[in-house]
Amino acid sequence: MHKLSLPKNLFEKLAQYLETSLEDGKTTTLSDYWDNVGKLSKLSLDPTQNEVIFPEELFFDSGHTHFDGSFMNFHGFFSMKNTFLEVKRRILKAIFALKNSQEYQFSKSFGAVWDQVDAAPIKSDFFLQNLQEATWESVKAANYLNELSPIIRLLDQPSTYLEIGAGGCHLIRYLKKEFPQLKFVIVDLPSTIPFGLVNLSQRFPNSEFTLPHEIEKGTSNSIEITSDFTFLTPDQIHFLPDSHFDIACNTDSFGEMVPETIQVYFSLLRRVLKENNVFFCNNRASKSMSVVGHDFNKAEILYSNPQVRKGEIHIRFCEYPWDPQDQDYFYYSSRFYYFVENVQHTFFTRATQLKKA
Repeated sequence: MHKLSLPKNLFEKLAQYLETSLEDGKTTTLSDYWDNVGKLSKLSLDPTQNEVIFPEELFFDSGHTHFDGSFMNFHGFFSMKNTFLEVKRRILKAIFALKNSQEYQFSKSFGAVWDQVDAAPIKSDFFLQNLQEATWESVKAANYLNELSPIIRLLDQPSTYLEIGAGGCHLIRYLKKEFPQLKFVIVDLPSTIPFGLVNLSQRFPNSEFTLPHEIEKGTSNSIEITSDFTFLTPDQIHFLPDSHFDIACNTDSFGEMVPETIQVYFSLLRRVLKENNVFFCNNRASKSMSVVGHDFNKAEILYSNPQVRKGEIHIRFCEYPWDPQDQDYFYYSSRFYYFVENVQHTFFTRATQLKKA
């Protein structure tokens, strides 16, 4: 178990939020992946110490290197293939520990790409000098920052950012340091939101936070976004104002959603983004998944040729509801995942100006 202290006012706010008993699948169809995540994303509170107690490694980096396989452990997939990979990573971790972890030169792998880009906010030596930061989630978020920040600088005084499925909010904490003027809105599953809140509160203790339960239930119009960080659940996205956001982002979660949910979020993005916008998306090129309570007949309406077999549905990056009039800043197979993660799956990275609805 892992413990972190919160300021008293923020601890009380989190306690009130947890008492609302929000359910992940109440209004959103969940894939088996997110259903499993929700079941594992449990935390408890110690009011005597204003401490949050949560299972180790859940969304939140605690100093372990990304070789320890804990992220895979967390998701609870125990196939022989994943077990083998976890053992392999643990062996690598032990080897690096014996030889002194500083000898693992991140710059010899993908860090060299960062160092070749003058505008990259984070260079490879950042993680060599800050070994506590050298976790899988942090390194991945740093790469997203390096890819996204040059595009943000092209925008005219950007002030608002929306992320769908931010998890532990690692990318957001880097973005806040690089672009302090931004106000952030995070849409995520109810069980995931506390982890992002705790992470950001440790880095920005003097910031103002708004949680879902603080949005008035009777509100029918769009909300005014004034806090530094505003958290919403999927069933609250209708509160977001039209043409309000400069930047939007989704990494590593659209690929775990059913087609109907992806369609809903793309419609949202085309509504709430400004005319001059950037949407940054990094997800698996393709994935088959089983779905909790999914209506496969409905999927056939959304996708012209879905491959549904044995209770599974196939999700493809290229079949997201892109528009031919979306204007790309860049679109390529993710080099980061190839060099660093060395996974057997292809990921696509795309930054585009979405056509307005």
